[in-house]
Amino acid sequence: MNQRLPLFLPLFLLLSMLVLSGCAQGNGLGKAGPPLPTSKPVWTEVSLLAPPRNPALVQEAGDMVLDGLGEFIGASYIPDEDRQILVMDWAENVLGFYIADLYGRKVHVLGGIEIRGGRPRLAASVWPQLLFYDQDDDGNRSWLLVDLAGEEPEIIWQGYAWVPPGLRREPVWFGGENWYMGPVTGPAITRIPSGETAAGRPDYEVLNPVTETWPLWAGGVSNSSWYMYPVRDGGCALLDIETGREHLVTKCQELAWNEERTLLAWAEDGQVGVLDAQGKNVALIIQGWSGQICWSETGNSLYYLGGEENFLGVTWEALWRWEEETGVRRLASLPGTWNKWRLLRATEEAVLAAAGGNGETLFYFDVANEKIYELKDVEQWLWQAGVLIFLRQGELLRLSPGFDTRIILRDAAECTLLGLVNRFVLYTLHGKVYIRQLAM
Repeated sequence: MNQRLPLFLPLFLLLSMLVLSGCAQGNGLGKAGPPLPTSKPVWTEVSLLAPPRNPALVQEAGDMVLDGLGEFIGASYIPDEDRQILVMDWAENVLGFYIADLYGRKVHVLGGIEIRGGRPRLAASVWPQLLFYDQDDDGNRSWLLVDLAGEEPEIIWQGYAWVPPGLRREPVWFGGENWYMGPVTGPAITRIPSGETAAGRPDYEVLNPVTETWPLWAGGVSNSSWYMYPVRDGGCALLDIETGREHLVTKCQELAWNEERTLLAWAEDGQVGVLDAQGKNVALIIQGWSGQICWSETGNSLYYLGGEENFLGVTWEALWRWEEETGVRRLASLPGTWNKWRLLRATEEAVLAAAGGNGETLFYFDVANEKIYELKDVEQWLWQAGVLIFLRQGELLRLSPGFDTRIILRDAAECTLLGLVNRFVLYTLHGKVYIRQLAM
């Protein structure tokens, strides 16, 4: 197996034509200005190749070790397979794909892809497809979309482009049914791998992503056909790129979608509100000063912070939760005297927050059991469905709803956390890749 696929010169020509056609648009995306940098591929050669490695699972004390693995690239779950994990590695310019069978204690080699030019990074995993990318210092990116539905990897799309600064957060994403590339070189959003142009374009004049900063909420909304454009006169143009349906969200200092992409929360000037996908108001929360919104990953609970504004700024005082059926509820008073708080992750049972100027102190709110854990000096952490794995003072520890802090591994000062998949934590220690199952 040695199938070589040329880099897509036609893609570059298509994108160049979109730049020219975009100059006539009135929405600000394609307005004439300084010439854009010439797109350059980061990867010069991509080809299917049998991987030169054959890793194995070896039992070592209470853990399993992935012996013979190259540099770890990523791990992903496999639907309906609680004891199998997809693992990817990188060595000798070959990206390898393996299924680690943790029940049978063996590794199935799926195949490899030779990539010349740079180490690939895993951007997204939507089984059985994986998106990889690499970028250079000038803003050029190369992408590779791989399908693992068959007996070996299949390259179903690859492309490259210079990405404007405003679009670099996530220029390619999965929209639930299609992969999309954003308006990287012009106003058009295209479907991947077909290259077809999606229907919608904004009617409002939006900020130019080449010369102006886009907010963090701007761009494609994963697992949906929504795209969020920052409007020059203020607000967010929420556009369905498949149907062309569009409405303006006027409050957009903070924006956050629920997991099902049916509700959009906003926070601005001390108020919090919730809209449905048609832009209609579902809730408006005016209760002191509110902000720092975060949806539950496992339900439709919206968490936010409440406080008071004074001459020194905003003092956050409490953690609140809103639900459509029950309204708002105060969950806990915020400990300490920090003026800066940020909600990081949430489920129906637990919330993770960071406090301090640099978020140096973590707080784990066990909502179901009304407990708060202050976690100082956390060096690394992973989160999955309310389970927090973290490295602190040379120990690897775990927190989960209903349980106090538990030690997973002592003498872990040189440990590097890699991933948390299906209740298995992956980490490196002394040059080895370990897999440990978490007790329920």
